[in-house]
Amino acid sequence: MKIRKEIMEADKILNEASNKLSFSIINPINEPYIRRRFLSNKIKNPVLKYEPPIKDLLNLRRNVSSIQIDEKNAIDTLMIEKQHDIIRKIDLLNSVGCFDFTERSKRLYGVPSKKLVEKAYEILNEKEEEIKTDKVSSKDSAKKIRENMKLFDMKYKISRKDIVTSAVLDSTKKELILKKRHRYSKQFLNRLIVHEIGTHAFRSENGKLQKLSIFKNGLANYLETEEGLAAYNEERFGLLTQSTLRNYAGRVISIHMALNNGFYKTYKELKKYFKKNAAFKLALRSKRGLSDTEYEGAYTKDLTYLQGYYNIKRFVKKGGHLKDLYYGKIGINDLDYVRQLRLKKPKYFPDKFNLFEKEEEK
Repeated sequence: MKIRKEIMEADKILNEASNKLSFSIINPINEPYIRRRFLSNKIKNPVLKYEPPIKDLLNLRRNVSSIQIDEKNAIDTLMIEKQHDIIRKIDLLNSVGCFDFTERSKRLYGVPSKKLVEKAYEILNEKEEEIKTDKVSSKDSAKKIRENMKLFDMKYKISRKDIVTSAVLDSTKKELILKKRHRYSKQFLNRLIVHEIGTHAFRSENGKLQKLSIFKNGLANYLETEEGLAAYNEERFGLLTQSTLRNYAGRVISIHMALNNGFYKTYKELKKYFKKNAAFKLALRSKRGLSDTEYEGAYTKDLTYLQGYYNIKRFVKKGGHLKDLYYGKIGINDLDYVRQLRLKKPKYFPDKFNLFEKEEEK
């Protein structure tokens, strides 16, 4: 693929901008305090507080906005779409805690369709099943993950550290971090291998093979396909549980409610289908980015999981090939453009894994 100088320069600016954006600032810093207060019935609509905005967001926006590309071919179109995508992301981060946060989120991620909301309720109204599996130490977990990395000749560092979450994948540093002194269920580890490595890491590594960084960072329309593909891969390997689908459905309902209601009413609707801690977490996910949660509004990103899953299923049903989605972090809607480019074929594709044997339900 021959690339013009102006495209390479634009890609460099977009790559630098992507690396500077951190969506962690959307998570409220007073979450432990409001969780205790809310679950003890002392507050109904918490006020959320956040870290200060990322420095120089306006300068970053100016740099990205300064890119001028004449739309002549497919790569030009993809670059322009990515430019607009990053501008929308900067605007969203710049509006955390402000009145216009919801509108910024809608422009970036959209809102749940009526059909998606109906499907979410269908999932939540199904009887929930609980699956229990044996536990594995973090040391043995790391060994199993290394075995799977070796299958694909992937050179990622697997480390064990004192982290808050169960596991962290950093495709940029090529590192997977497991929680030290933690015991993982075999079901969780199988999902981790298929979901995080077989989807997120594989698409990132294939994207690095291309000449432009937008393929490793993600095209403008990649996220919905990324998360949907991860869920579909779980389904392919018999790992997609009803619990996972219920969680995705709960995220859709939480957004649907939060767009027109305050925190407490959103929570009350979720409480019909989830235990109070889970209902609180889901309500908080959809109200992140707002300040006073008494008012309507939502962070709509979480609709991408369930919507993406159904989009992938439709894609495959119509004869689409999953390998076409592994040229990098691309979206289904980008395929017509991607086919016009001479990209390097995917090196990594999840066609086999050395997983723990599936256990019977207990």
